[in-house]
Amino acid sequence: MRELEHLKQPYLFKLKKSQNVIKLIYKHHGKGEWQTVNAGWEACSATIRMAG
Repeated sequence: MRELEHLKQPYLFKLKKSQNVIKLIYKHHGKGEWQTVNAGWEACSATIRMAG
């Protein structure tokens, strides 16, 4: 991911929906922070620390 960020290349990866990820989604859902990005898709930027 760092290489893609360095090249300013957008990327998409699948994140396992652990309990903390689900909490993060619900925390931001309904706050109006989501932006429509393409044909029915919405995006929001947040940071979460992964462990394991």
